[in-house]
Amino acid sequence: MSTDFEKKILESIREIFGYEELTLVQKKVLDYFRRRFYSENSYKKDLLVIAPTGSGKTLAILMPILIMILSRKDLNPIKILYITPLRALNRDLFDRLYKLFESFNLSIAIWHGDTSYNERRRIRENPPIMLITTPESLQYILINEDLKSFLYNISYVIIDEIQELIDDERGCEVSVALERLKDFSKDFMRIGLSGTIGEPDLVGRFLSGVGGRYDVIDVSSEKNFDIDVILPSSSGDNDENIYVEAIEDLLKKIERPVLIFVNTRDEAEHLGSLLSSRGLRIYVHHGSLSKDKRLEAERKLKEGSIDAVIATSSLELGIDVGLLKNVIQVRSPRQVTKIVQRIGRSGHREKEISKGFIVTSRNIFDIAESIVIARRGEEANRRKDLLEKPLIRRNPLDVLMHQVVGILLQYKKSSKEKIMSIIKRSYCFKDLSEEILDELLRFMMDMRMIRKDQDGLLEATGRGRIYYYSTTMIVDTKKYDVINTLDKKEIGALDEEFVIRSLNPDEIFVLAGGLWRVLNIEEDKIFVEPAKKFEGKIPRWIGQQIPVERNVAREVCSLLNLVIKDLKPSKMFWEDRYYEYLREILSKEAKVSEDFELGDKKIFVEKYSDEEGYHYVFMYPCLGTRGNRALSYYIQNMIRKIYGIKTISGSTSYAVVLISDKNVDPTVLSDVLSKKISKDDLIKILEESIESSDDMRWYIVSVARKMGALEKEVSLKEAKKYADFYRDTIIWREALNEALQELFDVDVLYDFLEKIWSRNVPVIIRDRKDDLSIFARASLEVLSGFNRVFEKRFLPEDLLIEIVKRRLYEKEVELICLMCGHVFTRKIKDLQDPLTCERCGSVLLAYNKYRDERSRMIVKKMIRSLSTGNSLVKTFSSLSDEEKEILKMLRETASLIASNGRKALYVLAGTGIGPETARRILSKHNDERELLRLIIEAETKFYRTREYWEK
Repeated sequence: MSTDFEKKILESIREIFGYEELTLVQKKVLDYFRRRFYSENSYKKDLLVIAPTGSGKTLAILMPILIMILSRKDLNPIKILYITPLRALNRDLFDRLYKLFESFNLSIAIWHGDTSYNERRRIRENPPIMLITTPESLQYILINEDLKSFLYNISYVIIDEIQELIDDERGCEVSVALERLKDFSKDFMRIGLSGTIGEPDLVGRFLSGVGGRYDVIDVSSEKNFDIDVILPSSSGDNDENIYVEAIEDLLKKIERPVLIFVNTRDEAEHLGSLLSSRGLRIYVHHGSLSKDKRLEAERKLKEGSIDAVIATSSLELGIDVGLLKNVIQVRSPRQVTKIVQRIGRSGHREKEISKGFIVTSRNIFDIAESIVIARRGEEANRRKDLLEKPLIRRNPLDVLMHQVVGILLQYKKSSKEKIMSIIKRSYCFKDLSEEILDELLRFMMDMRMIRKDQDGLLEATGRGRIYYYSTTMIVDTKKYDVINTLDKKEIGALDEEFVIRSLNPDEIFVLAGGLWRVLNIEEDKIFVEPAKKFEGKIPRWIGQQIPVERNVAREVCSLLNLVIKDLKPSKMFWEDRYYEYLREILSKEAKVSEDFELGDKKIFVEKYSDEEGYHYVFMYPCLGTRGNRALSYYIQNMIRKIYGIKTISGSTSYAVVLISDKNVDPTVLSDVLSKKISKDDLIKILEESIESSDDMRWYIVSVARKMGALEKEVSLKEAKKYADFYRDTIIWREALNEALQELFDVDVLYDFLEKIWSRNVPVIIRDRKDDLSIFARASLEVLSGFNRVFEKRFLPEDLLIEIVKRRLYEKEVELICLMCGHVFTRKIKDLQDPLTCERCGSVLLAYNKYRDERSRMIVKKMIRSLSTGNSLVKTFSSLSDEEKEILKMLRETASLIASNGRKALYVLAGTGIGPETARRILSKHNDERELLRLIIEAETKFYRTREYWEK
């Protein structure tokens, strides 16, 4: 390495980026490359660099690479391939590095989904020294004929934010792509850049592939965190006011601007609206917003011209947002890696402490979980075992199919053996069997994606090429607008995944701070009404996706057990004030006696029956999100199989809840848990449970899209149809495999069951005749999304009726006089009885519900015929069958209006209410309240059966 180039590059970095001295990670990486340059023994090793956000990882790795290529005058493009998980990161990286590269006459370019055709052509004709791309665009680059010869020159492949790719299919795509690149380019160095992460060796194996060698430079231990948990005030009427006031108070006390993280988009929008209404300058940032809005929020935050940006995970990664002093997390982030990544966005300067706050709700589990995660986050720099371990996908067949086509396009033709040799070098596919590959190849030939030539070699078809170019492992999903049928206003929007997985007619869900019942789901709309009661259902809500690991859940339950028994440990792992706060809450709970225990040493069961006749069973095994979910599916399935009792099951990270309209004896639970089974049988039971669940619908749709078997958009009804259509196919098997890995932790569940079998764990049953414990209430809150319901849980009937009354009063209606043909429109509230034609005074006014021109023309045709002396019979017979039907409808509405006046219009203006239904409603009601209640019932019935009426 040339010391001259080293000096020049260091000078440029100081001048362009304002560094007074190199950061620790930059010094260590530079020293590593110096040693590597003179040591042939380590020449082929890859490198994983782990450092906190803002420590200068990108420059740490590019600085020695630029020195190396400039020293060797090794300037044949493309020299560096730089992969990031987000297009926004690509853009941000380019903006930051352009000046540095330009100062050494080195070119740099971006190739991703937003890159224009002209820019791509320029790159093909004159490739840069460093090409920045995404995992998706890398797949196209590998088969681009114009770039193929330049890919041979690649010496360094850098994967930025590798921790974001390692545990999903996008990461597996990159893993195989690197093996494909290795096959036709000279030996290149793989470099992974990661934030603080658990089990670095697993990340290293993923990066280097099977048989690869790697070094790790980890300086994450040098970063210190100060994470304060803001405990909720005991006063206040609801969670919304409490945490909004807490955030407002914080913003007054700490240095602004502040980055505020929430766990869902719905919450980001709602909180943004609430804080803005209090006079604060707030911007919102999440993936559903337009690029321009996201860029504006980033710019305002960097400028410091606003109070805060509220974001989801969209701002977790290394997009430059300036030098923040503080970060706020609303409610528990649910994972230690999340809090470290998010709080790490503050205190960017080296040796500066990253300062953050977690503002909790009043839910006892949310409070305890926030305390535990804050404590673990502060210690994670010294103890990697406190961080969640990455979950690498095993043999994802949708990725395999995409990569097989990619290999065939890359080589034109290939043998099965060649494909297998490339694929198996990827860590994701190290256990891939020949039988599975054979089955997939047969499926692909059936799908006409590939074919065999006369020599038995495989090649991609035209259909295969289209599939490869049009498919990624990011499933594009459409949005459903949610419409309140009472006032016809849009409440918000839901992702297709949530709709397919969670919603059916009559389901209750949480959105925009309210509870809603689904009436009907159409192509891109969901019609709902405010929910009035539970009816034994567990409401669905968005935001349950981030799983809590078992170790975190166990520590939360251990903390709560200590507080229950008032056993303050001699060595406090948590601040005294946290312990005292929890103790004060639990000491007021009569239902929490000292024999109450959370966890797996005792199985503590609460039984409760509500006034509507539904029976609840609660238990608290504390197995984490995936472990408890597996347990709830297992228990539900076994109770149905053995006892023939149907239950609704739900789970949180701490509790399992069963609901039934039958009184389930808790000893049934004890019998199910004590029944010994093998691990293979347990997996079969869980597979059966998934196959009959709504979740399976989504996994089928998602996998079928990624395997080219399904169009991008399907209706809910079609999703159900395809779930049956693909049963027992390779698509079904991959969907099942994906669901098992994502939803359940089978190892944790089986370990729990083995403890019960070997230790005779006691089952303690408490029958709650009057009220539930705080832990049961907290579990129901999380399950039902009640801590996401910002106002009253259910709207009172009087308010519902008033909303409909206001909507109908404001409705503008069109009336046609059947005597003179005059047409006029008025709002119902402006009409007075008796209703008469303003031109001729006739009482025969027909209601033209859809304001269609044809109805007006038919009336005029009838009047014209009668005015020429034709009889009514002759006039009527001159109309077509369809015209007769329309005229009949108009005459029926006129009859109702003549008899009942404005009241008839009131009813007829209701959605889906025709003359026959209106006549029935008008004959039944006693007063206005009853009339409106009947209108609501009729509208609800219409929305539920709308598709049949329209047919």
